[in-house]
Amino acid sequence: MSRKSLFKFKSIKLKLSIVLFLITLVSVTSIGIVISSNIRSQIKKDVIKGKLEEVKGGNKSINLFFDSLYNDINMLSENPIIKSVDNNITKYLDKKGTDGKIPMNPGLVGGVETQIYNIYRNYMDNHPYVTDVFLGTNDGGYVQAAKGDTYDNYDPRKRPWYKQGIESGEIPTKTKAYLWEGANCINVSVVRNIKSPSGKTVGVQAMDVRLDSLTKLVDSIKIGETGYIVLTEADGTILSNPKNPSMNFKNSKDLNINIEKLKKGEAITVESKEGKYIAVNYTSKETGWNYILFLKESEIYSGINSINRIIVLISAIMILLSLVVAFISATKITSPILLISDLLNKTASLDLSIDKKYNKLNEYEDELGLISKAVFNLRNEFRSIINELKNGSETILDYSNGLVNEADNASDAINIISHNVEELAQGSTEQAKRAEDGNDKLIGFSDNIDVAIIETRTIKNYSVKTQEVNCKCIESLNFLSDKFNESSISFKEIKDNISELSQRSISIESIVNTIESIAQQTNLLALNAAIEAARAGEAGKGFAVVADEVRKLSEETEQSTREICKFVDEIQSEIGRAKNSVSKGEEIQNEVEDAVKNAEVDFKTIHGVLIEMMMKLDALILEINSVGEEKEGVIFHINEISTIAQESAASIEEVSANVIIQSNVINSLSKTAESLKGVVDNMELIVSRFKL
Repeated sequence: MSRKSLFKFKSIKLKLSIVLFLITLVSVTSIGIVISSNIRSQIKKDVIKGKLEEVKGGNKSINLFFDSLYNDINMLSENPIIKSVDNNITKYLDKKGTDGKIPMNPGLVGGVETQIYNIYRNYMDNHPYVTDVFLGTNDGGYVQAAKGDTYDNYDPRKRPWYKQGIESGEIPTKTKAYLWEGANCINVSVVRNIKSPSGKTVGVQAMDVRLDSLTKLVDSIKIGETGYIVLTEADGTILSNPKNPSMNFKNSKDLNINIEKLKKGEAITVESKEGKYIAVNYTSKETGWNYILFLKESEIYSGINSINRIIVLISAIMILLSLVVAFISATKITSPILLISDLLNKTASLDLSIDKKYNKLNEYEDELGLISKAVFNLRNEFRSIINELKNGSETILDYSNGLVNEADNASDAINIISHNVEELAQGSTEQAKRAEDGNDKLIGFSDNIDVAIIETRTIKNYSVKTQEVNCKCIESLNFLSDKFNESSISFKEIKDNISELSQRSISIESIVNTIESIAQQTNLLALNAAIEAARAGEAGKGFAVVADEVRKLSEETEQSTREICKFVDEIQSEIGRAKNSVSKGEEIQNEVEDAVKNAEVDFKTIHGVLIEMMMKLDALILEINSVGEEKEGVIFHINEISTIAQESAASIEEVSANVIIQSNVINSLSKTAESLKGVVDNMELIVSRFKL
């Protein structure tokens, strides 16, 4: 509801009720929204926390599984038979099979190798999740429990599991998971080194373990009705994705989610065809694996709708209660206001009589009590004022009648005085006017003298400036004359240089003619050489080619010399024109130099004339100043006469004005007395309207 529409209501009670209701509505609604938002946020945190705890429980099971594998690998590595492995273990470094595969039969070899094989087989029989147990020695020997073949030239030392086992030393570790295509399952290798009884590293003990039981364990963790967990390695390789198994062994970046935010511990929203999911990540400190939880957003907030309904119901009850409270409060506030309004209306109707029903207003001690006391005080003051007005109006009426009579007598006397003063003022004004006219004429003459002085000084200033400019012109002409002398020397040098250039161009033409003659002779020699080469037959073919090239070169040289001759002719023509231009410029410069000398003589003549004129202007200024000093005395005396006449006329006019003012005052006083009498009569009528 806008402010304008709110104040359209005339009832304060209704306005207060609406305002209190709106305040309560906004407050309750805001609180409800905040509570709902906080509950929503807390539910999200609690659900995520609970699911992460479940994941941590699953992670503990996986850690226990790997701990048992680490214990087993330690047990195998510390077995005395395995520690006694030597260089008699079968090597496949230089062996090749017919189809690229070599059959392995460690159980038939005998010795330590068969003993190790039997230990491995016994272990595998008791651990069905272990797909193979094997070792590699530092000289390339290899034993495995799983029946099958190996590849040509197989060297275990180059395999990642062997290198990682050597690096980890006596501390068991696991390799990156890999897909075992033969069984279509995910495997991981657990490895550590093997040391001989003397403490020397002799190889690496390893076993392959199926992870399908672990991935099933992860998949079994319940994430709501439709939630699920994606298990990845530290580098992002997906080990398990129950929602989309085709993503297994792809990188987590292919999930199109912000992995970096997940690794920072943030929860992100993921859009999918099934709806919105909240994704969070838990990283195992022991394995480095990432458990990415996907929780259906609608399931997380499924219980919040009932909470929102409760909040809305409570808010509605509070709003209804606030409406009732607002109405009751507004009634209590507006009741004394209505009573005060009634008392003010009674006062406005000029009824100042005392009524006991308004005494209850004195019981209020708040702002309404202050207003009611102010209204009571106002009515008491009105009663006092009306009584005083009623008593004083008769006295004022008697005084006003006497004042009217006295004002009439004074008005007659003032009229006689005013007539006499007007005649005296007229004579004084005429005398002052004549004195003022004479003074104005002298002042005009004085102003003309001042103007003449100023103009004469201005002429002198202009003469001084003209003299300065004249001196500068003489200096400029001297400078110009010097520059003309330098220019004449330059013109002479240019003329000599052009003549030299003309001689050089003639020499170039002679050289070009010589080159052209040589080219013609070369052309003839090339022609003769070509004829001789033709006579020589096959033996002269090479010489003929050279002769032909020499002939072409001489023709090109002859053509170039013709173009150079043409260019030299053009240069000589330009040199001739430049020579003529320089000669003409030299003549013009001589004429200008003569003109500058004549101008210098004229400026010196002007200099002498200006000096003589400034001397005469100084004498003229002295004469005009003398006249100006004498006219000041005359103006002073006339001003005294004019001032006395003006003061006399002004005094008479002031007396006349005062007489007129006095007359107007008396007339006004008479009218005021008449008006006062009317006011008193009107006041008696007004006072009679009040009910006391």
